[in-house]
Amino acid sequence: KAAVMGIINVYLVAYNVCMAAGWSFLLYTTAQTLFLDGKPEQLWERTEWHLKVFQTGAVLELLHSLLGFVKSPFSRALLQIFSRLAALWVVVDTNYAQANAASRNEWTDNFFAMLMLAWCTVEVIRYSFYGLNILGSVPSFLNWMRYSAFLILYPIGVTGEVGSLLHAMPFFDQGQCPPALPACNYSMPNSFNVAYSMSSLAKFFLFMYIPGLPFLYLQMLGERRRKLGGGARKQKKN
Repeated sequence: KAAVMGIINVYLVAYNVCMAAGWSFLLYTTAQTLFLDGKPEQLWERTEWHLKVFQTGAVLELLHSLLGFVKSPFSRALLQIFSRLAALWVVVDTNYAQANAASRNEWTDNFFAMLMLAWCTVEVIRYSFYGLNILGSVPSFLNWMRYSAFLILYPIGVTGEVGSLLHAMPFFDQGQCPPALPACNYSMPNSFNVAYSMSSLAKFFLFMYIPGLPFLYLQMLGERRRKLGGGARKQKKN
């Protein structure tokens, strides 16, 4: 059993190192494009392929949870990963596939830039923390960042996601689809006995941000108090 756990830990370290490296590259490319080159309109073109690879790579975390490799609840991982994949493959992909550079509103690029800065920074911190935690060598500053960076990055990321969704709504209303989907509207009867409207789904998910944002933010604040605040109180008692 110890040998099996050793193999699993080696795999998990390798996975987290690869993901941290991929998101570090994306963060570097994002910072260079926005702050050195000053060309937010080129950010999607420069990051699309790598972003889709590494964000989709997070699906393996669901397998890790199901197999018991990690203690993270499957339902929480599913919610986080599904929302990210929907934002990327459905919302952002639609914005850049359906509008050319000449007609694209600059806020499409600005919201995507906000999303990228938040996602990349969070993921570099998260995967670095996970990998080092398996080795039992998490620096105190990284531990603090793991449970504190969201205070600023979460609102920035949500603003980017909601702004991107609002910009994609007119495309969905006109029946213009994400490249990954064959149709925006699927009516019954059909062989799958399922009907959906991308426009209606988008409105539903937009509405869900209203209760979801404060709920998740308060949940993360509680986790921060448990991981950081509790430790500080114990040290004072000792």
